[in-house]
Parts: sequence; structure tokens; C-alpha cells
Amino acid sequence: MITLANEWLKNPVVILVGLVIIFGIIVLAILLVKKFLFKEEKPEMDEKQIAKENVERYLEDVEDEETKKQFEQYENEQKENK
Repeated sequence: MITLANEWLKNPVVILVGLVIIFGIIVLAILLVKKFLFKEEKPEMDEKQIAKENVERYLEDVEDEETKKQFEQYENEQKENK
């Protein structure tokens, strides 16, 4: 009986499967600890705040003076047309 167990333990496939199972259990334990002990509470945001953050992320301030002048001229023309 003991020799049968020793023969199983000498088989590389059994050793590999055993190591995979052991490391799988360790990873599962780490994930469960991380999920239940280290909960991150995210502040809830309303839709307007989320939309504002998305717009700010994509828009950039204009630094070129000529472009600023063109924007101002366009805005003035739009005001005059109304």
C-alpha cells in the first residue's frame, strides 16, 4: 500500500496537478480576502457630474492666440446673427 502511494507521488503528472491545485487554492483565498476585507467604496455620482468629467477629459484649453481670436470672432458673429 505504501509503495503504491510512493509510485503515484513519483509520477510527474500527479505532481504537476497537485501544484496547480495548491496554487489555485492560494489564489482563490487571496481573491476572497481581497474582495471581502479590502472593499473600496466608490462615491456615487449623478449623471451630470459624470457627463461633466467626460467632457473635461476630451476638451483642451486653447493656447494659441490666433485661434482664440478666431473663436471670439466666430462667437461675435453668432451673437450678431441672432
